[in-house]
Amino acid sequence: MTLRASPLSSKQKARILEAVEKKVPLPPVTHKYVMGLALTAAAVLLLPLLYFAMMILLAGLIFATVRYADHILPGWPALLRGTLVGLVVLLGTGLLLALLKPFLARTAAIKRPRALRKEAEPFLFDYINRLCDALGAPRPTAIHITCDLNAAAEIRRRWTGGGIRRGISLYIGLPLVAGMNLQQFTGILAHELGHFTQQTAMWLENMVRRTNHWLFTVAYERDAVDERLMQLSSMGGLVAICSLAILAMIWVSRWILYAFAMAGTAISCLMSREMEFNADRCEVRMVGAKALASAMRRLRELDVAQQTSLRDISAFYDEGRLPDDIIALSVANAGYITPRVKSKIHEMMTQQKSSLLDTHPSDRDRILAAERDGSPGQFPREISGEKFPATILFDRFREISKGVTEQFYRDSLNDKFSQRLIHPVEKMLQRQTEEINAGKALRRYFQTEIPLLRPLPIAPQSTDAPENPDEIVSHLKRARERMIEELPTYQRISPRYRYAEEVLFDTIAAQTLLQAQVPFPPAQYRLTDASAPALETKLERARDGVMVLAGKMLAFETEAGDRLSFALQLLHVPDLVEKISDGESLCYEVDDLLPQEQYVSRLIGELPSLRTTTHRLMTLWEHCASRELSPRVLKLLQTQLTTLKSRLETIQQEMGNQLYPFDHARADITLRDYALPHVPEEQDLGGLIDVAYQMQSRLTTIQLRLFARLARAAEKIEDALGMPALPEPESGDDV
Repeated sequence: MTLRASPLSSKQKARILEAVEKKVPLPPVTHKYVMGLALTAAAVLLLPLLYFAMMILLAGLIFATVRYADHILPGWPALLRGTLVGLVVLLGTGLLLALLKPFLARTAAIKRPRALRKEAEPFLFDYINRLCDALGAPRPTAIHITCDLNAAAEIRRRWTGGGIRRGISLYIGLPLVAGMNLQQFTGILAHELGHFTQQTAMWLENMVRRTNHWLFTVAYERDAVDERLMQLSSMGGLVAICSLAILAMIWVSRWILYAFAMAGTAISCLMSREMEFNADRCEVRMVGAKALASAMRRLRELDVAQQTSLRDISAFYDEGRLPDDIIALSVANAGYITPRVKSKIHEMMTQQKSSLLDTHPSDRDRILAAERDGSPGQFPREISGEKFPATILFDRFREISKGVTEQFYRDSLNDKFSQRLIHPVEKMLQRQTEEINAGKALRRYFQTEIPLLRPLPIAPQSTDAPENPDEIVSHLKRARERMIEELPTYQRISPRYRYAEEVLFDTIAAQTLLQAQVPFPPAQYRLTDASAPALETKLERARDGVMVLAGKMLAFETEAGDRLSFALQLLHVPDLVEKISDGESLCYEVDDLLPQEQYVSRLIGELPSLRTTTHRLMTLWEHCASRELSPRVLKLLQTQLTTLKSRLETIQQEMGNQLYPFDHARADITLRDYALPHVPEEQDLGGLIDVAYQMQSRLTTIQLRLFARLARAAEKIEDALGMPALPEPESGDDV
C-alpha cells in the first residue's frame, strides 16, 4: 500500500463518488432486536438509580443511628453508645461523601483528536457525505483524525446559543487509510456509520454506552480531589491520617462503582455484539462479504505492524531521533510481515471465539455472519484492489499524517519533546532496512540463534592482514564445514540449555525466599521438597546442568567464531577486497566494529552475576511488597541492593569513554551515556532494577547489531571466494 497517491482528475473523482451514490438496500431491523436493546438499556440505566438508592439508604442509616440510638442500643453506657454512634456517623459520612465525589469533583478535560476542516479535504468530506446518504445515516458534523488503528463514530451534544445541539463525530485512524485499499476502507466507514442507520437503536445504544463509560470513568479516573488528598497524605501528622482515611473511603466507593460498571458491561455485551453484527450488514451490503473478510485480515496485519512500529519508535528515541511520520513507518513494517506470520494471524482469526464479556464478536463469527448474508455488495469492481488505495480520498495525506504524528509525540512526551528529535522517516527506514538485511544475514550465516549472553569468540588477529591468505581460506572452509556438522547438535541442545537456565533461576528464587523465611508454594518453582538441604542440592545440580550443556554448545560456537574470524581477516587481502562492490568501505567498517564487538562482549561477560542479583531482588520484592517487611527480609534486600549498585558502578567504570558504535543524533555520545548513564541510590530498589534491565537490554541489542554487521561482511567475503551462501533458515514468528 502506498502513502503517495497520484492527484485525481475531476473525472476520476466523479467516478469514485458514483461508487457510493446508489442507495444501499439494508435489511430491516426486527422488533425483537429493538426490544432486546430497549430491555438492555433499561437494565443498564437502572444501575445509576440503584447507585443513588444506595446513597439514600446510607444517608438514612446515618440519620436513623443518630435519631434512634437509644432504641437501637438500649441499656448501653452513654459513653460507649456515643462512641459507636460517632464511628457510624464518621465512617458513614465519609463513605457517603466518597460516593458523591464523582458528581462534585472536576474531572480532567477530554482531549479530542485533531479535527479536519472541509476546506482542507473537500473530496474526503464529499465521499463520506455521499456514503451517509447511501446508507440512510446522518452526516457527521465533525471528522477527527488520529494515529490509532481504529475508526469510530459517536454522538456528541454541545450547548449553543439556541440550546443543546446534537451531532455525530467521525474518528478516522490514519493507519487504516494508509494500509487499506479504497474498497476495504469504505467498508470500515460503512460499518461505523451503519451504527446510526436506525435512530431508535442509535439513541438507546448511546445511552447504554454513555452510562457504562461514566461508571468506568468514575471508578478508575483520578480527579482533582484525589490529587489533593495524595498531596496531603504525604505531609505527615493528623492531616496525613485524615487524608489516608478519606482515601480509604474513596477506595471502597471505587470498588462499589467498579462492581456497578462490570454489571453494566455484562448486561450490555450481548446486545453490543448484536449491534456490531447489524453494522457489519451495512458494510456487507456496501462492499460485499469478501471485502469485509479481507478488511478484517488486513486490520490484524496492520495491528502487528503498528506494535512493531511502537517498538521501533522506542529504539529510535533511544538514539535521539523520532520519525516524522508514524503512519509511513507502520505501512513499511506491514510490508515486512512474513507469509508465515500472516498465516498464523489468519489461523488465529479462524479459531477465535466470542466470549460472554466481549463487546465485539470474534473475527471468525463476523466473517461467517457476512458469508451467510451472501451479499456481493455494490461497490464497483473497477475501482477495487491495490491500484486504488484509500489515500486517494485525501489531497494532503502526507502533510496531515506528519501533523498528527507530531501531535502524538507532544501528547506522549510532554516537556521531553523537542523539534530537534524529528527526522525524515525515509532516512530512518533506510537505516532500518539495512538493520533488517544485516539481521537476515546473521541468521543465514550461522543458521541458528546464538544466546545473547554467550557472545561468539572472535580472534584478536581478525583485524590483521594474514601472512598466508590461502591457508586462511582453507581454515575458513574447514571451520564452515565443521560448524554445519555441529549445527544439529547445537539446535538440539539450545532449548535444553534455555530450560536449564529457567530451572536454575527458579531454584535461586526459591532459595532466596527460604533465606528470607517467606512462605511460597514449592510447585511454583518446580520443587517437590523446599527444605534447605534439598534446595542446596537442586541448586548445585542446576548449575552443573547449565555448565554441562554450555560445554556441549561450545563446539559449534567455537567453529562459528573461527569461521567469522577467518572471513574477517581475509577482508585485508587487497585482491579479495576488489571483488566486493563496496569492499574498501566494508574494510573500514569492520576495522571500526571489531574492537567495539570485543569491548561489548567483555562487558556482557559481567551480566550473568548481575542477572542473579537482580532476580533475587525481584523475587523478594514481588513476594514481600504487600506485607510488612521483617528484619530478615530487610537485611537480605539491603545486601542485594548493595551488591547490585556495586556491580552497576563497576560496569559503568569499565565502559569508560568508549563511543556508541552506531549512528546517533549526538555524534559524541558514549556507550555509558547510552546504556548506563547513571546509577540510582542504594535505597532506590525500583530505580536500580529498571537501570539493570535497561542496561542488559541495550548491551545485548548492541551486541546483536554488531554481530549482524560482521556476519553480513563475512558473507560477502565468502561470496567473493566462490563459497555459496547458506540457505535461508526457517523464519521465526517475528515480523
